[in-house]
Amino acid sequence: RISFFEALAADLAKYQIELQVAAGDVKGEQAARGDSATPPWMRKIKVHSFKLGRRSVTITNSRRIWKSSDAVIFPLMGSMLDVYVGLIFKHSRVGVWGHVDSYTSESNPLDRFLEKCIMRLSGRVFAYTPTGTLAAFDEGIDPSQITTVMNTYDTSALSQLIAAERDAQQKKLAPTQHVPHLAFIGGLDESKRIGFLASTLEALSKRGVAFHLDVVGSGVDSHLLSQLVNAGEATMHGYDEGTVKAKVLSNSRFIVSPGRIGLLAIDALVSGKPVLTTNWQHHGPEYE
Repeated sequence: RISFFEALAADLAKYQIELQVAAGDVKGEQAARGDSATPPWMRKIKVHSFKLGRRSVTITNSRRIWKSSDAVIFPLMGSMLDVYVGLIFKHSRVGVWGHVDSYTSESNPLDRFLEKCIMRLSGRVFAYTPTGTLAAFDEGIDPSQITTVMNTYDTSALSQLIAAERDAQQKKLAPTQHVPHLAFIGGLDESKRIGFLASTLEALSKRGVAFHLDVVGSGVDSHLLSQLVNAGEATMHGYDEGTVKAKVLSNSRFIVSPGRIGLLAIDALVSGKPVLTTNWQHHGPEYE
């Protein structure tokens, strides 16, 4: 989402509005994906988490950054104490940004109640997709206070790389692929159901179905694809947002993603490749 914030900052500058972005370090499975970045314009903050019963509560030292600002936007998280601090000091000049509806996990009644209260006290709600906007409306939020963000990233670079790859392919005298290539783009962890993907492809292999899986991404579950790699049926390309990703997308017949579909939806739209997925209840809002 870095390119989104860069573009937003450029647009705001036209109106002499200064944007500051503050974020903490990623941890655990998210860190293992290798897709985090620290651009020079981002303000680093420390994120502290502690248990309160069965819930995990977070607090940061972000107030030093936004206390003199005219407005501040927080993640829509009932378990984030900074949001309540912001509502106390900034009142209606607080915006919240998030899925709004429950997508990637089972809805918790307490979290849902707290987030409903936060939305009603905030000056604006930024929802990822139209379904999130409808969820905010159903919670009693005035439609004039809701903005549908249509979460995405700047696709211009990927579009150009894919176009260049397709031009190169057209100049070849004969096709080089003898088996259908499948592309997996994203983190290799539980949220993407890598174990399900591996077992499915292994079952197809035993039935004599020819394929080759190109994996662009990394994560703690990468070892689950070892059998396919050892059999020559999968290639691990590592994390990439440039030429490798464009080449894999261009050469693939399908994108496979049995687990959470998030911004992969944008990759599919840009490359024009269909996604083979599952009827799963925890896809991200971009699945729409």
